[in-house]
This record gives sequence, structure tokens and C-alpha cells, in this order.
Amino acid sequence: MKTKLILAGIAVIAVIFVLPELFAAPRAPQPLPASPVTGPSPTVHPAKPRVIAPPILASPPLPTPTIGTPAVNPTLITANTPMPVTVTIQITDPTLIAGSANLVQLNADGTSSILGVLHDDGLNGDSVAGDHVFSIRTTLSYKSVGIQDFQVSAAFSGSLKRVLSDVVSISIISNTTFLYRNDTLGLQFSYPSNYTLQSSTSLAPGGSLDLTSNVPSTLGGGMPTGCDITVTADTNIGNLSLSDWVNANDGSGGVPSAISINGYAAIQSDSTSLITNDPDRAVFLQNRTSVLSFSTTNLACIASLESILATVTLY
Repeated sequence: MKTKLILAGIAVIAVIFVLPELFAAPRAPQPLPASPVTGPSPTVHPAKPRVIAPPILASPPLPTPTIGTPAVNPTLITANTPMPVTVTIQITDPTLIAGSANLVQLNADGTSSILGVLHDDGLNGDSVAGDHVFSIRTTLSYKSVGIQDFQVSAAFSGSLKRVLSDVVSISIISNTTFLYRNDTLGLQFSYPSNYTLQSSTSLAPGGSLDLTSNVPSTLGGGMPTGCDITVTADTNIGNLSLSDWVNANDGSGGVPSAISINGYAAIQSDSTSLITNDPDRAVFLQNRTSVLSFSTTNLACIASLESILATVTLY
């Protein structure tokens, strides 16, 4: 009986406290109190630094190809006389387009003309194939005296424009001036028409020729009457330097000095004639295996000697 009374009391209490909650209006959930921030959340990662790729730079421009200065031989030809002329130039740039090196004639009216293609194959005036020295041999003839200019033009891979060499020139002289040419010695020079060649005009090594004028010149710069200039070719035994050869073989007793004749190394030796007491002059040049000398023993001929030397070409 006592137990039933206890259970009935518990049931009454449950009804009093539980039923109001079951029928009460629902309450909004209450937010949880914020926890104090003591550091970064373990679930949040710091941002990674942004990696910026370096800019892609353009390749530097290729250097402009260059070509050497052309050489022309001979540098002097006679008007109205067809003559073979050889032009050479060194081109070492590996980007040279094969067959593109042209010899260009610069005309007086400002235009230009292509005379031909330079070779490096041992042909058409080229001495050695594959040595990067390009050559052309062509025959030229002009009606008027004056100066004729030339250039070499070449094309290179990667270059939009052709490359031009320095200008090289030849002189065209009047046919009233004679031209002497010796292919054995590789020697050419001109002289006025008022004097003649004497002795061995072949001027082989060991020989000589005399230029003698017995007729007064009617042309400016001609040799005076009685002027005599001797041209001699001697073999350079032992292949001595020019100065050593002159010191060993010049018996004039003159004082040698180094000079330049048209860009060629030369030795000038001045002495005094024991017979006429006039100054003697000899000028020595070396070409191939020979030493060439131009000399006079006449004071009045020194100016004429110098004018002839000014036309000398070695080839």
C-alpha cells in the first residue's frame, strides 16, 4: 500500500513538471558563447606567396655582318683599251649567302651596274679555293679618262639589306701615255709617250730596261730631253727582307730609308754621283721572288722618276 502511494506521488509530480513543457511554445536555439580568439584557426591555412614568372626577353639582335676592303689590280688602265682587272675581298662571316657577292660599278649618274659574281672556288681570278678571299677577273674598257669607282655587295642570312664594302677606284689614263705590263714579274706602270723603251723590254729576272727621252715633251709632265731611267729586276736569293736585300746589294753608298709607293713598302736610296756630282736616286720594291728597282742618275729626272713610281702597280 505504501509502495503504491509512492508511485502515485511520482506520477503526479511528473504530470506537474513535464506536461507544461510538452505543450509550451518552442524556443529559439540560443547561440553558443563565442570562444576567445587566441590564434589562427587550425583549419585556416595562410595564403601562399604568388610566384611571378620572369618576363621572356627577346633575343638580342644579331650583329650586322661586315666585309673587308676590296683590292683592285691594276689600279690604272688606258682609255679605249680593254684590260683585264682583278678585284679581291675577304669575307669571313659564315652567314654569307653563297653566290651573293657581286662586283658593282658606281656610275657617274648615280646608278650602279653589277659586273659579275666574286668566287672563292679557285676560278675566275680566285687564287685559293675556300680561303674566304673572294675574287673576280673581268675585262674593262672606258672611253674617257678619269676615276671609276667600284664596291662589293653581299647578302647574309638574317640580314634584310645587302652589305656594301668601302669604295675602291681605278684611274683611267689617256692613250697618249703608254702602259708597261709584265705578267712574269707582276709589274705595271705608265710613262709618257715622248720617250721609248730600250734594252730588254721583257724585263726578266736579272734583266733591265731603260726609259729614254730624246724628244722634248709636248705633254704636261713629260720627261725632259736626255732623261734616262733604268728599271731592273733582280732575283731575291735567300728570300731576304727588302731592307736586308738593299743593304746587301745596293752598291751606291746611298743612305736607305723606308717609304711607301702606292701603299707598297719600298726603300729609297739617295747618293751622289762620283762622275757628275748629281744626286742619284734608286727606289726598291719587292714582288713575288724579285726585287724591282727604279733609278736615275740625272737630277732633272727625279721628278719624272717620281711620276712613274706614282703609277706602279704590283700584282
